[in-house]
Amino acid sequence: MPKKIVKCDSGEMGVQQKLRTIYDDYQDFLVFDKMFNIAKRLGYDNPKKLWDDNPLVQGSSKPSDFKIVKNGSSRT
Repeated sequence: MPKKIVKCDSGEMGVQQKLRTIYDDYQDFLVFDKMFNIAKRLGYDNPKKLWDDNPLVQGSSKPSDFKIVKNGSSRT
């Protein structure tokens, strides 16, 4: 699934895409997870579980916009 341009909750324009398409590989994801606590912020206790689930996420330049998209829906 290619990234989709969306309007995020903050009103900023952002992107929506599968989590694994954002990072080069699992090790790359772990580096960012360690810096930004991504798994915890998205409601996961374990980064591996988040990686395995590969949810649809969206975000903008505002960290508060980074979230899991439920049922493939978004505000556009």
